[in-house]
This record gives sequence, structure tokens and C-alpha cells, in this order.
Amino acid sequence: MSLFANPSQNLKNAINWFNGLEKEQQVSILTNLEENPEDLTNEQNEQLTIIALEIAGAIPYGQNPIIKKFIELGLPQVHASLIVNAIATKSVLPKLDAKKLLALNDQQYEKAIESVIVKLFIENNPIDKILEYTGLDNQILGASLRFIRDNILFLYLRGEMAIDNLRKVLHDQLNFPEKRIQILVNILVQNKEIIWKNFVFRNTQETYFKMQVLERNQIELINQIQQLIQILKGYKEGSSQEQRPAHIA
Repeated sequence: MSLFANPSQNLKNAINWFNGLEKEQQVSILTNLEENPEDLTNEQNEQLTIIALEIAGAIPYGQNPIIKKFIELGLPQVHASLIVNAIATKSVLPKLDAKKLLALNDQQYEKAIESVIVKLFIENNPIDKILEYTGLDNQILGASLRFIRDNILFLYLRGEMAIDNLRKVLHDQLNFPEKRIQILVNILVQNKEIIWKNFVFRNTQETYFKMQVLERNQIELINQIQQLIQILKGYKEGSSQEQRPAHIA
């Protein structure tokens, strides 16, 4: 599968948006992206998130192929290199997502956190139902999901991030005010046990399904090997008969 085989229109629009800015503004955005993502405007944050998501999904390819593809899509090489490096190596995406969450009012913010921890991971509601419940749009819900799932939830459940450490990261690195930190921590702590049970069940179930697929694949492989052996036997017997000297009556 080729890298960005079918780039989305949103990605093309984001690149065109960046290319259409004055050079001074481009430099300012790239500086903030690397050093102070919280200083980006909402529009800048929105467009850069689109680019960041594409880069994050393509990181297994390595930076150079991603940079090359962005150049093909219209970004100057220096800008492509700076953006890809910032997003691939400096954990920019969580900061962009955090900025989206902090731009919400308190009620919207609490619903964005609750929608992921409770409505999705506990109640397993479909996304359209969650969007209806929260009144939030897809982009905000996506930011909340990425931020909590990829940066907090699994680390917390596995005991790799204590609450005190989480508070420190949210405050010192992401500029979360105390009230917002407390909302997230309360929902997380109150639901830890049931989230853990669901997490274990879903992972056990997923492992079971994968083992079933593996078992079916093994059976199919064995059948194919047996068929191949029969074909080879038939070929060998046929060759032997052809090479046998004819008897003179």
C-alpha cells in the first residue's frame, strides 16, 4: 500500500491554506508548532491537526518518505521537513488536541471527557449516539478520544501513570487549569474499576478472535500443503512412468 495513495481533500486544503500564508506567518506558525502549540490560533490548530493526523498515521514509513510525499503534495521542502519532524518527534498532536479541549467551555469540556471514558469505553455506545448526547462535533470528539486513549487511559490502567504524575503533566506541559484537571481526574478515578474490567474483557475477546483466525489460517495452510504434496506425488509418479524403458514384446 503506497503512502497517502488517496490524500483527502481536507489534507489538500490544509496544505493549500499553509502555502497561501505570508512567509512571516508561516515561520511564526512553525515556531509555535515546535515550541508553543498553545499560542496557535484556532484556525491554525485546526489545519495543523489535519496534517498532524496524516503524519502520525504514516510514521511507520519513516520521516523521509513522508517528507517526500508532502513535497509532492505542494509543501516546500524546508516546511515539509520542519512539520514532519515536529509532529513525529516532539509529541505535537497531544498538544493540538489539548488546545481543542481547553477551548471548550466547562460543560462542553466535561462532556467531551465523559463521552470517551463513560459513553465509549464503559457503555460502548456508537459514535453517532455519543455525538447526539454531547452535542459536540466529530473533530472535538476525535480530539478527546485521541488525547484520553493514547496519552492517559492505557498508561493509567496499566499503572504506568499515577494520578499525581498525570496532574503534573496536564498542568506543567499542557497548561490545564486546576478545575479542568480535577474534572478529568474525577471521571477517571470514579470509573477506573469498570473501565479496567471492560478493558480486560475486550482484550481477552480480541485475543480469542485473533486465535480463532490464526487457527483457521493454520488449518487452511495445512490443507494447502497437503494438496501441494499430492500434486508433487502425482508429478513424480508421472515422471517415473515416462522415464521407465519400454518392454519389447
